[in-house]
Amino acid sequence: MPPTGDPFDHLSSALKLTDEEKAKVQPLLDETKAQLKAIHEEAAAKTKALLEKAHDQLKPLLTPEQQQKLEQFKQHAPGASAPNAHASAPSEPNREAFTKHLDLNADQQAKIKAIMEETRPQIQEIMGNQSLSREDKAAKMKEFHEATSAKIKPLLNPEQQKKWDEMMTRRQSAIGRPQA
Repeated sequence: MPPTGDPFDHLSSALKLTDEEKAKVQPLLDETKAQLKAIHEEAAAKTKALLEKAHDQLKPLLTPEQQQKLEQFKQHAPGASAPNAHASAPSEPNREAFTKHLDLNADQQAKIKAIMEETRPQIQEIMGNQSLSREDKAAKMKEFHEATSAKIKPLLNPEQQKKWDEMMTRRQSAIGRPQA
């Protein structure tokens, strides 16, 4: 299974780069990250435009009932929800990487797992609420993630808190928003 998290951190660790080597390599990695982000954003925009075009061409061919079902499908399709909707409770592989990265002890793991399991239905409720716009869902998810982070952070020691903050900063930059 490929590692999760920042691939450049994994590369640096796997290559056992010294601080001096990291300083030399970092500009190249930063440039590569920026290029990859631009490619990803361009591909996402093209994919969205293509799907919307197909939807618009398909809709007139359908009965009103089928159109309604198509709209429901479109709202629940991948990418139809808030940009960070996928960032709910971590999946098992993500949880393993998260646990390893933060070096959580068994007690911390149990408490954080309980918090994450408690949040899952609330996240599903927010994302399933069809009366909310994408922007409203994104705002509610941001508030929700901040509240969840506020529950998790006190369970961490200072070193883990620093790593947690770095993870949250990377997560926010990956979805195109600054960390609040």
